[in-house]
Amino acid sequence: MQQGETAIERFACEYTSQRTYYTDKIMSNPEWTMAGLFADEGITGTSAQKRPEFLRMICQCRQKKIDLILTKSVSRFARNTVDSLKYVRILKELGIAVFFEEQNINTLDADNEMLLTIHSAFSQAESETMSSRVKWGKREAMREGKAIIQYNRLYG
Repeated sequence: MQQGETAIERFACEYTSQRTYYTDKIMSNPEWTMAGLFADEGITGTSAQKRPEFLRMICQCRQKKIDLILTKSVSRFARNTVDSLKYVRILKELGIAVFFEEQNINTLDADNEMLLTIHSAFSQAESETMSSRVKWGKREAMREGKAIIQYNRLYG
């Protein structure tokens, strides 16, 4: 993070950059048509059931409106190994590839499920570790009597 930048501001900047990157990438390929951007802003990726945009994307895949999903990384697709494999398998049965750019994984390639499983497990573990660190930090702040909410921005 840059000095004075909050985590929310950094997230917003990254999110905007990713939207721009994928929009440009898709629009610059004459063989592709943009089906949409599906992003659950500020929602944890640990459960697909809590991600309305992800579920909307899967629904459009089932309706044959999408035939390829581009995503930055396995952790952006799902941070739960079971969900990740479940939805990749569903999409694979529909003939829909998920391409994870960071890991260079195309789910329609024959031998990529083991690699995807490993990356999914790492993403889930990273998410769980981050969650436990945040919880620990909040507990410590409470123990020390520090405010854990933005009380200076409360209204009402």
